[in-house]
Amino acid sequence: MDAPDQKSFAAAIRLELAKALTPLESWLRELEAKLDTITQLSNRRLLRAKAVSQKVGLPIASIYELMARDEFPKPIKLTASANGRRVAWVESSVDSWIAGRIQASRQSIPGKIQRFKPKRKGERDGG
Repeated sequence: MDAPDQKSFAAAIRLELAKALTPLESWLRELEAKLDTITQLSNRRLLRAKAVSQKVGLPIASIYELMARDEFPKPIKLTASANGRRVAWVESSVDSWIAGRIQASRQSIPGKIQRFKPKRKGERDGG
């Protein structure tokens, strides 16, 4: 094949590839749009205290202790009343907290499983 034939052959291949990729690009855009919709829906889901407790595996009292230390996402008020006791957590913020705990756990103990030793009643922190 001489040079002009090679150029026209390469151009024809590029054209065929572009035709083949167009449906894939369209499918990918549709998939990305669906993913955005799913993400937006999960950002809107609210969890009450019991559901948060079950999701993170901690008792509600521990969740409130972590919140007091700014180590857990704060809930939002569901009612506008002054004593607004009805609260819920945005699920995506709880999911982000879980992801952060997983990452921190894996970074702090590379290749090693750390055993949790619960404190006994009356036992103090080492010191």
